[in-house]
Amino acid sequence: MRHLVYQPQGSNLCGQACIATVLGITLDEACDLVGKRGYTSTRHIREALAKRGFNLGDRMSSPRWRKKPRKGLYLARVKWVARKHTHWVLCMPDGRVFDPAFGYDPDWQGGHRTSFYLIEESPIVLIRELALEATRLMDTIDREELDWDKYQNLKDAAKRVHRIRQLAGG
Repeated sequence: MRHLVYQPQGSNLCGQACIATVLGITLDEACDLVGKRGYTSTRHIREALAKRGFNLGDRMSSPRWRKKPRKGLYLARVKWVARKHTHWVLCMPDGRVFDPAFGYDPDWQGGHRTSFYLIEESPIVLIRELALEATRLMDTIDREELDWDKYQNLKDAAKRVHRIRQLAGG
């Protein structure tokens, strides 16, 4: 993942930072998508990702998650005994954990109670996006009007599709 978004020091924007990292958007855009700045519940995360065509899978406890082969990107909600709030981190397909407060944490062990959620792209949204981009490309080729702006738009669309494939583990 090339686009890592960190939460500002001392903030409660870990959920928004994880959303921004997954979607490749800015922290402010993620806050707008969530509809708030600060503490985010699983419902907030689920609804924000759904707006962009991603599903947040069912909750898995730590023991179940550790036994499962990790193909894909997981969002983990961590609860520590001594803290009131939870904290969101991303568990990458390669096993690394990205904490938006600190970066990649090689010694990450989770908290007292950690819940894991698989992030999946919605196939319908992916198919619709691919079809739209293919149609635009064909129209451009048919008219032979490939100017610089259209080239950049197509290039950006291809990057979005590539990002979705990466997140899906494919």
